[in-house]
Amino acid sequence: MQKVYDYVVSNVDYAYDVEVPLWCVSELATIDGQAYVYGVRYYNAWNYVQAPELALRIRQGDCEDQAILVYAMAKYYMREVCGVDYALYLMCVEFYSGSAHMAVLMPVQGGRVCIIDPAGRYLTSQYGRITSRPALEELQRYSNYWAGQGGVKYVELWDVKLDGSFFVVAKGTVEEVARALS
Repeated sequence: MQKVYDYVVSNVDYAYDVEVPLWCVSELATIDGQAYVYGVRYYNAWNYVQAPELALRIRQGDCEDQAILVYAMAKYYMREVCGVDYALYLMCVEFYSGSAHMAVLMPVQGGRVCIIDPAGRYLTSQYGRITSRPALEELQRYSNYWAGQGGVKYVELWDVKLDGSFFVVAKGTVEEVARALS
């Protein structure tokens, strides 16, 4: 996991999403069992998620792009190299400032966790090496790290399956999520 974090931090630059024009079908008609598009709407999207392969190819992305890239690389490593599909979660946080951020949370045995946040340049570490800490202690440290944003107000942990489906594993304050992980 240390190498995955180091790779993304060293090779993927932080870049805000740029405006992207999107077309959306707004009206359909069915004639003789055949669907026809007769209404199309255009709008500009400012916040979107890149596929991990795109972030790797263009070597840039914002916080969710980098977190999803770490998640995908770590899941692949665990499944294909280690042969075990360990738990790993996308961690969405809302700060007291009102802004949001995404990182990766890896539960470890005994109620301990490791937070991997390449865009925020944060890694649960000691003496420069990856480690784990008790969930409440680490989530509080992470919140303190973001003191400039007022700290972490709310957390959601998402588990993403191979088929692309996902569900929320835990949500709430730092304390509530730490209890759910213990």
